[in-house]
Amino acid sequence: MTPRPPSRRDLLALAASACVPRRASAAGERGMMMWDYLMRELSAADERRRRALASIQTKSQLAALQDRVRRVMHSGIGPFPERTLLRAQHVGEIAKPDYVIEKIIFESQPDYFVTANLYRPKSTAARLPAVVQSCGHYSEGKAAPDYQRACIGLAKKGFVACSRRLADCPK
Repeated sequence: MTPRPPSRRDLLALAASACVPRRASAAGERGMMMWDYLMRELSAADERRRRALASIQTKSQLAALQDRVRRVMHSGIGPFPERTLLRAQHVGEIAKPDYVIEKIIFESQPDYFVTANLYRPKSTAARLPAVVQSCGHYSEGKAAPDYQRACIGLAKKGFVACSRRLADCPK
C-alpha cells in the first residue's frame, strides 16, 4: 500500500510542533496533552472526510454532498448574497509568449468593485476549466510572486485562472 502524501494540515501541525518546546513541568505536559488530543481529533476527522469523499460513486451522491456542504456553509455564514450584474470592464492586457494576463475590474455587488487579473492560455478557441485564486495574505495581494506563479502555471496547463483582490475603485 502506498502511503498517502501529508495533507496541508499535517504539514502545518508538523511545523507548529517543531516550535513548541516540550517541558517537563506539569503545565507544559498538560499543554502537550491538549495538543496531542486536538491533533488526534483532527486526524480522525480528516480520515473520515477522506473515506466519505472516496465513497462517492454517482452523480446523485455528489449532488447530495454538495447540498449538505451548501446547507452547512449557509448555517455558518448565512446565505450567499443575491446575484447582480458584474459590469466587468477590461482595462488592459499583458501578452506573454504562451499566456495572456487580462486586467479586469468588476462589481461583485452594486458599488463594490474588485480588481482582478485573468490569466489564460494564448489561444482560447474552446471553453476552458477555470480556477479563482483568492488573494489575501500578502501585502502586495494578487501581485505577490506566489500567486502569479500559480496562475501562470495554470494558464500554461490550459486553465483560466482569475487572481483577484478586493478594492475600492472609483467608478
